[in-house]
Amino acid sequence: MADRFPALAGLRYRPGRGRRGINPIGGLEEVLDELSPIEDFSGSMSLSFSDPRFDEVKAPVDECKDKDMTYAAPLFVTAEFINNNTGEIKSQTVFMGDFPMMTEKGTFIINGTERVVVSQLVRSPGVYFDETIDKSTDKTLHSVKVIPSRGPGWSSTSTSVTPSACASTASAGSRSPCCSRPSAGPASGSPSGSGSPRS
Repeated sequence: MADRFPALAGLRYRPGRGRRGINPIGGLEEVLDELSPIEDFSGSMSLSFSDPRFDEVKAPVDECKDKDMTYAAPLFVTAEFINNNTGEIKSQTVFMGDFPMMTEKGTFIINGTERVVVSQLVRSPGVYFDETIDKSTDKTLHSVKVIPSRGPGWSSTSTSVTPSACASTASAGSRSPCCSRPSAGPASGSPSGSGSPRS
């Protein structure tokens, strides 16, 4: 399945190199072309990236499943540093990281688990802040999500258009919201203190 959609990943086969011989001339190279060159404020120095290429995967699919590994391949690019004042050019191959590779079934092996899409990965533990604008009131709404490294689920708190704050905890597919609003004070005509109302 991975061989049938090379255009989606911006890939093209090199003749004579087999199905492992995939040269990313599309998507990755387009991104690098958009970023390059990176220049300093004076324009005297620039840094460019080109020629992205993947090396062989570090382990086969079966071994990744048995040893809880990620089926991935290292990505290398050519970095070129140019000193525009002196004309000096330095070029070096740079390791950009290990990227998950698609199997023949169109899936990914992440930490030994076979997944359909990479977006199914669990987000890293930490605190995530977000800010959105309510379209009806033009008010700025804030939210925070706490993802623990251990425990039953996530905790999140968010503001709403009304003067209230909502907190919720999600675990095992369930979600328990809890909202709190500031007290509106005593109702009109009700006694403000203890004892009987005065006549």
